[in-house]
Amino acid sequence: MTHVTSECLLRRCHLDVIRVAVVCDDQSRRLEIARAFDRAPASWDVSIHDSAPADADIVVSPNGYAHGIPLDLDDPNRTFEAIESSLASRLSRVVAVLGARGGCGCTSVALHLAAAAGPEGCLVEAPGSGVAERLLIDEESCDWREEDVVRAAIPIAPGLRVLLSPRDGDAGEIADVAARAVREFPFTVVDAGRTWPSGLLADAAIVVVPRNVAGARGAAALLNDHENVAVAVITNRTGRGGEMSRQDLQRIIGRPIALDFPHTPALRDAEDDGRLVTSPFLAWSRRIERLCRAIKRL
Repeated sequence: MTHVTSECLLRRCHLDVIRVAVVCDDQSRRLEIARAFDRAPASWDVSIHDSAPADADIVVSPNGYAHGIPLDLDDPNRTFEAIESSLASRLSRVVAVLGARGGCGCTSVALHLAAAAGPEGCLVEAPGSGVAERLLIDEESCDWREEDVVRAAIPIAPGLRVLLSPRDGDAGEIADVAARAVREFPFTVVDAGRTWPSGLLADAAIVVVPRNVAGARGAAALLNDHENVAVAVITNRTGRGGEMSRQDLQRIIGRPIALDFPHTPALRDAEDDGRLVTSPFLAWSRRIERLCRAIKRL
């Protein structure tokens, strides 16, 4: 797997669209092409170009061109199906979630991000990250050393699977565990705590930052230690009061903030009961969904 750019993930967090670029240098066919996409999904941003743009998610060309997915002007639905199939094939993702400081909500973000992926989502607990404690699970129930990761993964409502670290788990094993997990669960999230697991290859990395000076400095140090890893920074308000502005945080961190997660009392209540927040009406949940979609579209 290869690392993605922070700018790409940042763009995807704010634009819930698929950029479809149709490559055709024949001006006489452009009206016909535009009509072919009249019934395309509303989430597709379709544009016509003489050559394929670098920021396109999908490239399509009329029959006879050597670019991307063939466009069948006689039956556009066949092309739409090919585009959907191409998008679906990109869903296999390993995501590392790290916390700038302890208590910033890194584990809750990681759990909800994996849950947002639905049945294909799995959370891998790094040693010491506290997933079992957060979910009130017996740590002796099973762990990620079992050869069959599907059997080892504990089901958690609303459909999430969790691979717990054994008590004597070694962070050096995480890379192998994640590689095995993603074969069975195409959207695998590693709750890495404050340390990047050795050898882990991730398609995206999320750094969770509390809105204070200590958190911003912790994020800056973490990012400086891993300059070769592309990340998106998010803020998580775990309480009220003493919060810095977005601009001040970005100045200390030295990176743009992709998303701000609001203070959510319902999340605190769920944490006390070992549950996940499932209401789609909460702003916090909507940001998790946005982040999940952004990562899937990388």
